[in-house]
Amino acid sequence: MPGTEALLRLAILNAAYAAALDADRLEEWPDFFTEDSLYNITTTENHRKGLQAGVIYCHSRAMLHDRVFALRKA
Repeated sequence: MPGTEALLRLAILNAAYAAALDADRLEEWPDFFTEDSLYNITTTENHRKGLQAGVIYCHSRAMLHDRVFALRKA
């Protein structure tokens, strides 16, 4: 179990993450992830069936930047 300091850092990071999204600063959002991160959103039905297909699937920070760009320009 993480210590108090680690939990405090996580809470601060989570608050900054939420603040960026709430303020529509989506261009900052990918910077909360590591370069080789995995971001996957799937449906409940697919998850229950054990299917890995995601509605959104990004396997790097660069792909997250692309998602933001597509969202802004689409």
